[in-house]
Amino acid sequence: MLGDRQALGPWRLLAVALLVGVAVRLPGMTESLWFDETWRTTARLNADLAFATLFRDVHNFLYNAFMYGWIRLFGQSEVSIRLPSMLAGVGAAWLFADWVSRRFGRRLGWFVLLWALVAPAHVWYSAEAKNNAFTLFFSCLAFVAIERSARQTDRCALWCAATAIALALCVDYTALLLIVPALLCVAWSGQGRRAVQTCALGLLLCSPMWIDRLLHPDGMSRSYARNFDLGEMFLLLVNYFPTGNALAPYRPFTPGAAFEDGRGWLFAPLGLLLVALLCAGGVAMRAARRSAGMWLLAPLLAPLAMFLVASAVLHALWPGQGRYIYQERNLLTLLLPFAALLGAGVLSLRSKSLRVGALCAVFGVPLASDIAMLGPHDDRWTVYKPNPDWRGAAAWLRAQPEARQGRLVALESAKADALSYYLPDVVRISRPWPPNPEELLATFARFDVDTIFVLRNQHWLPPDRRLFPAGHGVTLEDGFEGRAVKVWRLRRSR
Repeated sequence: MLGDRQALGPWRLLAVALLVGVAVRLPGMTESLWFDETWRTTARLNADLAFATLFRDVHNFLYNAFMYGWIRLFGQSEVSIRLPSMLAGVGAAWLFADWVSRRFGRRLGWFVLLWALVAPAHVWYSAEAKNNAFTLFFSCLAFVAIERSARQTDRCALWCAATAIALALCVDYTALLLIVPALLCVAWSGQGRRAVQTCALGLLLCSPMWIDRLLHPDGMSRSYARNFDLGEMFLLLVNYFPTGNALAPYRPFTPGAAFEDGRGWLFAPLGLLLVALLCAGGVAMRAARRSAGMWLLAPLLAPLAMFLVASAVLHALWPGQGRYIYQERNLLTLLLPFAALLGAGVLSLRSKSLRVGALCAVFGVPLASDIAMLGPHDDRWTVYKPNPDWRGAAAWLRAQPEARQGRLVALESAKADALSYYLPDVVRISRPWPPNPEELLATFARFDVDTIFVLRNQHWLPPDRRLFPAGHGVTLEDGFEGRAVKVWRLRRSR
């Protein structure tokens, strides 16, 4: 059912599949940059801020270090800074699928590759200048290298696995979600000493980084992270992985909303189908490839258990969002093991009609989600917040009389660094909303302008027009409106 165990191929068909995967990601490659992506430009990767960006950011240094060199060779256009993510994301799908093909069967390998290439979360993060796609690639590289070192017990395989572990951890600590299960599988196969050696050597190679992290823990927590419980796990497996939250979008920091407004009618049958196929895949792996079955079960089940336990402990000891660790993208490394187990379940069905129906369902859902994500729901919170149209806002501001006079002043309630990427001359002033009338009038006088532009990011502390203080000789007027962003004119009466 899973096919012959050999390399993924033929190469011509593989090349076509990868090119189609690249094409699906092209729309995201040309969108406006958003706040986090500007950190992959000289706004942060410059001589003055490079050290803080590389070694004091919440993310580990390797991705930003790579981007520091990349933008100096290839520039910092939207496409240029996103290209490494696309290559890493598509490369990770091929790397894991090829490993599955060699160890479990070519049919299953093809399922993993094709499903990953259309999975909305994979499409999203393969077209974004963040470290998520790099984390996915190097996590898969470490996983495959560890498995290989368990079969080829020479020193070269050991050093390759240890080096891959070090590289993955230097990108992000969430790589542990694939590294730990792989080491557990090595120990399970009776090679406990090999597992300890590989782990110790890998940690030794990246020891300067994690020792520095232990000495400088500031900035590691994030207030927007959430507690991971069984409800969040269900939504991760049933909504986020197959649909990217695109078919029936809701704001993920309000998980109770997932079952409101009729969404339960989608998630209940979809959950039954996916859980049944995942269970069937687990049974099939244990039956058909008993000696190797743990290598597909552990990468999905062990990290979920690790996150549940860690979140429960943190929630009990230090309640409060500052100590929570869960965001959907932190578990992106589980997407490919999820696809493998799902594919094993589909291909294990004995009835041809059932297999065809299951294939149509498990591919139809992500394809429909891609269409929704790139089309009617492109301004909704799906995989993540939609990229605000800062490029369009900059073009509109550039056409205003104030721009020709060199007097563009903008008031922001949330950081609008991406606007400065497109419009470097704009003067941005950060103020809480609603603004203090006296401070507002003083700002007009300070910059000697009659118009200040108010920036509204729909998904990040958006200012409420109804709270604007009336009177004081200042009026608020409509201006530009684009995806997830508005610009208002604030005029002072003379």
